[in-house]
Amino acid sequence: MNLPEGPSRSVPAPAAAGVTPAGPSAAAGAAPADPSVDARRRALLESLLAGRTPARSRVTPAAPERPAGPLPLSYPQQGVWLLDQIRPGGAEYVVPFSWRLTGPLDRGALGEAWREIVRRHEVLRTRYRVVEGRPVQVVGPAEPVDLPVTDLAGYAAPERQERLAGLIRDEATTPFDLGRDAPLRVRLVRLADDEHVMVLVAHHIAFDGWSVGVLARELGALYPALVAGAPSPLAPLPVQYADFALQQRDRAAGWTGQLDYWRDRLAGLTPLELPTDRPRPPVQDPRGGTLPFTVPAGLGQALTAIGRQHRATPFMVLLAAFQVLLARYTGQTDIAVGTPVAGRTRAEVQDLIGYFVNTLVVRTDLSGEPGFAGLLARTRETVLAAQSHQDVPFERIVDALSPERDLSRNPLFQTMFVMQNATAANFAGAGLRAEQVPTLWHTAKFDLTMQMTEEPDGSFSGVVEYATALFDVATIERLAGHYQQLLTAITT
Repeated sequence: MNLPEGPSRSVPAPAAAGVTPAGPSAAAGAAPADPSVDARRRALLESLLAGRTPARSRVTPAAPERPAGPLPLSYPQQGVWLLDQIRPGGAEYVVPFSWRLTGPLDRGALGEAWREIVRRHEVLRTRYRVVEGRPVQVVGPAEPVDLPVTDLAGYAAPERQERLAGLIRDEATTPFDLGRDAPLRVRLVRLADDEHVMVLVAHHIAFDGWSVGVLARELGALYPALVAGAPSPLAPLPVQYADFALQQRDRAAGWTGQLDYWRDRLAGLTPLELPTDRPRPPVQDPRGGTLPFTVPAGLGQALTAIGRQHRATPFMVLLAAFQVLLARYTGQTDIAVGTPVAGRTRAEVQDLIGYFVNTLVVRTDLSGEPGFAGLLARTRETVLAAQSHQDVPFERIVDALSPERDLSRNPLFQTMFVMQNATAANFAGAGLRAEQVPTLWHTAKFDLTMQMTEEPDGSFSGVVEYATALFDVATIERLAGHYQQLLTAITT
C-alpha cells in the first residue's frame, strides 16, 4: 500500500509485531487494578462481564406535555440529518435487512401487521423538515404500508439468486427524501408458492440494529393473530421516539461534567493516517465494500478465555487487537477508534423502533511497547471510562471540541470497531417461518470498520467494511489476514 503523499511503505504481517502472550506485564502506563476504580465503574464492569445492561433512570412519557406543532430531532438524528443535507441523495445511511419466509403466506395479514407496526411507532411515519431555520420532525397519520411483490419464481435457481441480490442492492442504494418519504420501504420477492423473501430498507434516522429485533418480535406476534382474526396481542407503548428526543434535549444541561471529561480525554487528538491505495479525495466518497471472514471456534474460545482471565469482555479483547493492528499499519501509538453503544439503558425505550445509537471514541495509548496483558488493561479502563460517560451524544462532543472541519474524513476518528449480538431476528407463526438472512451493504461511513459477531459455537464472524475510494479488496484481504494472525499470536 502506498501513502498518498510519500513513497511506498511496507506493512509487515503483525504475527510477531511486539505482541507478547497475554501473561503478566509490567508495561509502563498500565491501568490500575480493579480495586482502585470507583464504585460506578466497578459496577459497570461487573454488568458487562455478566452480559447485563446497567439500570438507569426512567424516561417519563412526554405525550401529554408535547408542544403543539413540529418536534425537535434527537441529537443522533440531527447528525444524520446534517450529513444528508451535506450529501443529498446519498445512501450511506440506508440500511437493508432481509428475511426468508417459508410456508403459506397471507399477504393481506402481513400488510395489516405492517400497518399496525407503523401505527404503533410514530418514528416510522415521521418526516423531517426545516421550520424557522431548524430541522424538526413532523409525525404523520398511520397509513397502509405499500407491499409490492416481485415475482422471480419463473427463473432458474442461479438467475433467481442473482436477480434477488440485484434487487436488494438496488433498494439499498436508492436514497430517501427525508422531507417527503416515510423512512422505510418493504418489498416481497416471490421465489415459489411457499417461499418468499421480505426485504426491508430503512433510513438510519428512524432505525438502528436493535430495532430489527423489536420489529421481528412484533411481526411474530401480530401476523398469526391477524391470520386468525384475533385482536392485537401487543400492549400499548409507554413512550414514543419523539418523547425520547424531547427529554434528551431537556437533559442537555446536565451533561457539563461528562463534556468536560471528553474535552480532556480527546484534547490534541490527531487523525489516524492509514496507508491507502489511492490519495484521499477532497470530499469523502461514501461508496464502500465489505469482506467477510471467520475467526475459528478454537481461536475464538481461547480469546474469550483470555478475556475472563483478565476480567475483560470479548469486545475488549478484540478491540485491543484491532488497535494493535492499526498501530502496526500507521506507525502511530495514539489510537482513537469509534465504537457504537445501543443507547437504550432505560426500560421504556427497550421496545421502541428508532435511532438510539450513540458513538463513543475509545482513545488508547500504545506507547511503551506494552505486552498484550498491559494493553488489554489499558483498553479495558478506557472502555469503562467511555461507557461511564456515554450519555453525551457524539454530536455534542464534536460541537464542544470544534475540530477543524475536513470534508474528506469524519471528525475525531476514521475507523470503527463494532461488536454485534449474534441473536438472529427470526419469527414464526400461522405456519410461516421467517429467518433473517445476511444482507451486505455497499456504502462505507468511515475509512475502515471492523465488525465482529460472537457465534454460539465460540467462533467470531467478522466483516470488514471499507471505503473503496481508498482501498482495493486485495489490501483488505491482507488486513483481515493480519488481524487473524494477531489474534493467534495473542493466544500462543
